Amino acid sequence: MTSLFSWRGRLLAALVGSLGLLAAGCGGKSDGADADGKVLLRNDFDNLAGWLGTAPQPSLTRERAHSGQYSIKVDANTEFSLGYASTLGQMSEERITKIKVDAWVLAPNAEAGGLLVTHVGDAPPATKPMLWDGFDVVQAANQKYGDWAHVSKVIDIPAEANANTNFGIYLWRNKGNATTYIDDLVITVAP
Repeated sequence: MTSLFSWRGRLLAALVGSLGLLAAGCGGKSDGADADGKVLLRNDFDNLAGWLGTAPQPSLTRERAHSGQYSIKVDANTEFSLGYASTLGQMSEERITKIKVDAWVLAPNAEAGGLLVTHVGDAPPATKPMLWDGFDVVQAANQKYGDWAHVSKVIDIPAEANANTNFGIYLWRNKGNATTYIDDLVITVAP
């Protein structure tokens, strides 16, 4: 009886773990697609595969979350969030010419500031960007303060970028001291 229970318990744990990995969609190559295109990255910050930062990470928080338990934030004490880093070739086998960045943002008031920075180019610290794009997510939320707002932006990838070109994305507190939260980040290939 004990060995049967242990066997069933291990099987259930393996199934739940496998489903969790499939549902997490933590990044890297993905065959799944949404209405706009192939998903390159999907993260609700409950799984941090591919994300970089010091441990413990002050920008990873349970204070507020759009889905799951975690989001990332910037505030008076945290200027930069943890960041995602990969190469374009690791994200897609096909050449990426344009991406769409979707996220949910929560800002308490007009004093909040946050740029979702997309970087394409050399790997830090010897950064020579082909592209540096600062998406003002607080402004894009159209003054919807105190509640989650969906924001999105299409970004052209430079023609000289290739499979070995580095890609990075992070949240930067560019102004103000109020907390800005980001959750449910999705990057897709844009048409």
